[in-house]
Amino acid sequence: MSTETPEVALWSAVLLRAMRDASPKPGADLLVQESARRWLVQGGRDFNTVCSFAGFDPDWVRHRARSVQARGWGLEGWSGAAAISQKPTGLRRS
Repeated sequence: MSTETPEVALWSAVLLRAMRDASPKPGADLLVQESARRWLVQGGRDFNTVCSFAGFDPDWVRHRARSVQARGWGLEGWSGAAAISQKPTGLRRS
């Protein structure tokens, strides 16, 4: 049974959406794609807030985004877009 609250699930979905938007795909809106990439790599106050509400360390997510960026932004770089749930212990609240 999951202990994740609906609020944490919502903010995690926001991060997942940004990851999907940042990934290259045919017919993608390039402005949306670039905006998502910039948001994930550069961060900022909104990014930090979303990460915190989702229970993630913003520095870890930003580091992960930069790793994916270095490999061409492919969604597989996010480990099937589930990478945010697969991180070192202590970076996600219980």
